[in-house]
Amino acid sequence: MSGANEKLYRDLKRLDEELSELAKGFDRTYRDYLITLGRAVRHQLVLATYHLCTHGYPEAFLQLSFTGRQELQQHLRNIAQQAELLFLQCLYVSTLRSIEQLQSEESEEDSPDEGETDNDRNEVDREEAEDNPSEDFDEESPDFETPEETGLFVIDLANPETLPTLVQHHALTPQLLDRWQESIEDGIVEVLGQLSNQTNQLLQRFGILPKKFPPALLEAASQAEAPSEAVSGPPNVLTLLVETGGSSESEPNLMKLMTVHLRLSEIEFADSQLKGWRDRLRQLSAKLSSLKGEYQRKQRERAIVEAESAWRSSWFED
Repeated sequence: MSGANEKLYRDLKRLDEELSELAKGFDRTYRDYLITLGRAVRHQLVLATYHLCTHGYPEAFLQLSFTGRQELQQHLRNIAQQAELLFLQCLYVSTLRSIEQLQSEESEEDSPDEGETDNDRNEVDREEAEDNPSEDFDEESPDFETPEETGLFVIDLANPETLPTLVQHHALTPQLLDRWQESIEDGIVEVLGQLSNQTNQLLQRFGILPKKFPPALLEAASQAEAPSEAVSGPPNVLTLLVETGGSSESEPNLMKLMTVHLRLSEIEFADSQLKGWRDRLRQLSAKLSSLKGEYQRKQRERAIVEAESAWRSSWFED
């Protein structure tokens, strides 16, 4: 092996080590960030609901009995307490899916390429399969569903040693780490929408939000980006003017609707510790972006070196 090739493989080994350390940093930082986010969301969810009950719809809240107000507040606490667990599940479900993707890719690389087998052998295999279909398929056997197919993941957050991590897999790539991070961020937004919608449905059930608004509208208000016609207001509260239909088409009735709408940017802005973790994640993302470019260049160089070697090994003079 030439000196240039030796340096190339040393560089690739160094990049793999840097990627592993980066994955460790992402894992630790995301865990701390999501724990902090869960606590911040609990606080902001209560504040937003407080504003709706005392400033948005105070008359409706006052119509509740003392027991009714306590019941509403207890249900709200139950919703808010889910936040930390749901955010941590975003991290570990994304990790499990990435690990499954790694294992699937490794399995495909290790499996033989059926397209390169002898044609006669393929024909024999097909004939045997036609003569004995039960050997390849048993219609009486029940289908097996993986946890990912059923949407269920068993994650023991109380036992850190059993939690999945990307670092333990040698086939980790910058592209996979990039997709893993994107999956977590998508999960965060989804959880915020879920918590907002649960709270809005709760408020409507207790008569705080008007019953005339359909659940689909509340769900859309909980999950969608704040539209341009939204009226500015307190953090994590969305105020909309909704057309309810009037006596004539020229004069439609407009009704104000206020809902809980948890926004990540507002939650981070209100919590300095959470903002610090987000800044750390941005730093790690910048390192990943830089490493990804160098990694791709070195992988390209390795492919060229190996292709040249493969050419020489199979070439012979006439």
